[in-house]
Amino acid sequence: MTPLQIIAVLDGQIMDPKVRLDGLLAAVSAERLGMPPVHASGTELDRHLEELRSEVAKILQWEGRFFLCSDPSFEVEEWERRHITKRFPTDRAATQGSEKVRRIEISTGLSKNYRIPARACFLRDDRIIWHALGEQAAVLSALGEVLYLGKKRSLGLGKVRDWKVVPCESWAGFPVLRDGVPLRAVPVDYPGVQMHRIALDTLVFPHWDHTRKVPCAVA
Repeated sequence: MTPLQIIAVLDGQIMDPKVRLDGLLAAVSAERLGMPPVHASGTELDRHLEELRSEVAKILQWEGRFFLCSDPSFEVEEWERRHITKRFPTDRAATQGSEKVRRIEISTGLSKNYRIPARACFLRDDRIIWHALGEQAAVLSALGEVLYLGKKRSLGLGKVRDWKVVPCESWAGFPVLRDGVPLRAVPVDYPGVQMHRIALDTLVFPHWDHTRKVPCAVA
């Protein structure tokens, strides 16, 4: 495995650029193998997790408890306020049940429409950067299938213009520590950790599953 710098060059705004590299590669691997998507839940995903982690281990270095890759590094240049509107599916509701639906109240109750605030941002140089130990060609091949990052991709946010995967110089603790400071969540007993705080986090995908959170050393 080679020390790598991985750069996503974006084309415009992104919502939630905190994208975990191992989860991204897991999503690509799951699709390639015809497995349930990584954002799925339940026993169907659980049955495939070990196989999926073995597949990702062909691309990224596996430490034994997590993959050796950093969290994303980026700098927000400008925020833009947006809103996400959730609408009750009135067209489908009108056809459900044995009785004809004459009226659906969308201003109150369970069928109420709602509008929640959100933020999208422009990143400096339109870039997100990760560091990892991995197979350069395999990483580039997998990420080449990723066209969008972050949330609300269906709205065109997080569009990736280009991926760059290049060898880089390593340092002591590469790629998860720098000068003893965690560049991602690591176990509290991880060798070399110095300056840190303790927080609950996930060490490996699926990162959305809060039940998998454990005490970790974080920056």
